[in-house]
Amino acid sequence: MQTEELDDLVQHLAVATYALEADDKARAAAALDAAMVIARRVLTRKQAERGLADDGSMVRSYPST
Repeated sequence: MQTEELDDLVQHLAVATYALEADDKARAAAALDAAMVIARRVLTRKQAERGLADDGSMVRSYPST
């Protein structure tokens, strides 16, 4: 992940957090949608670099927290 992409992702998640605290659901949803676009782009690029995930390389070895 590029540093700028990581920063953008964190910024969108922060906006979503603050929007939810302010009960601004539309802004929170928009920020989460933008964060998901970045996340999908990063994962798509990683998959293209590694090839198809038939070998299980994209499978988590532990649950998220």
